[in-house]
Amino acid sequence: MNISFSINDDILLSLKENAEEFTQNLRFISALTLYRKNRLSLGKAAELAGYNKLDFIDKLRLEKEAIFDFNETEMNEIVADYQHLRESELMTVLAESKADIAVGRYVEESAVEHLVRLESME
Repeated sequence: MNISFSINDDILLSLKENAEEFTQNLRFISALTLYRKNRLSLGKAAELAGYNKLDFIDKLRLEKEAIFDFNETEMNEIVADYQHLRESELMTVLAESKADIAVGRYVEESAVEHLVRLESME
């Protein structure tokens, strides 16, 4: 779809932009506004702005715009999910370590010996 409208030349002069720059900036600002209002996803906002997702995120960063805007409840859920995943990961590693010890799959060494062994693996 192609959308067009007229603007006075003095607007471009005031902005010190040519028509192409103005159009690109207008697309970005529109995409940003719709993204902020949760009317477009990050991907669709990037598409509207004429960017791929990564470039749109980089443009948001350069413009010092929030990439993700979560309220307190959403942040608490994210932190709780992260903590749960981290605890699960630690429990898995602990279980694997106990299993390794049970079958004798470990090395007894000092910290210095350990570092020397690791360096020799490179």
